[in-house]
Amino acid sequence: MLQKKTAIWKKIIAFIFRVGFSLRYKVTLKGEEILKDKRVKLFLPNHQALIEPLILISHIIKYNEISPAVSAKYFKNSFFRIIMKVANSVPVSDLEHGNRDINVLKKVKSDLLNRLLSGTSALLYPAGQLASQGFEKIFNKQGAYNIVSELPEDILIIGVRVSGFWGSMWSKAHSRNTPDFLEVLLKGLLIILYNMIFFTPRRNVCFEFIDITDIAKQKSKVDRKSFNLYLESFYNQENIEPLTKIKYFFYS
Repeated sequence: MLQKKTAIWKKIIAFIFRVGFSLRYKVTLKGEEILKDKRVKLFLPNHQALIEPLILISHIIKYNEISPAVSAKYFKNSFFRIIMKVANSVPVSDLEHGNRDINVLKKVKSDLLNRLLSGTSALLYPAGQLASQGFEKIFNKQGAYNIVSELPEDILIIGVRVSGFWGSMWSKAHSRNTPDFLEVLLKGLLIILYNMIFFTPRRNVCFEFIDITDIAKQKSKVDRKSFNLYLESFYNQENIEPLTKIKYFFYS
């Protein structure tokens, strides 16, 4: 199935975001040729930091019209709600706080499948929450498994290995609590200003795109546990990622 073309205005906004993110992050993309494939894709990344989905999506949009699954709490904020609608996002209940209403999960699956079948690629985090350690744990989450189990043969499943964010102020490396997005965003902007914008120390991060269509579908036909264990082994191939700290100021 061929995907829809991304609107020019979305590509322009994504470009602006990439330029902004480049002030603090040096991004490496591996397997970028996969993004250039014209077929519809389901992206399944691991989740290390709050800011990482925005960076990831800003790069995917260069080649793919995409609809990300986003925590429903951001739809409750007037400012974020506008952004979520512009991004054609699908609200997902906050599994981190135990909200696993079966009807909500069914609606999320239905919404994402409809987007995929209409020619829009989708992005879903199988763990449904930020990693609390230097590796990914999916436990018994069922969102990705339920969707992959019903995907048509002509839709690609792309695993995305995310690395480099563990230790960031956007991660849980320094606290077991999820960072407050607006609070950390303000702190990040102040850091950039204090560094006179262009002298801000940069964090090396990497997004590796791998086509896992065949094996992911095979595992989904076994059972949910086998599927989730496969994804965990895929994300944690390099074992536990070391905590990396980047100084805030170039003169320190």
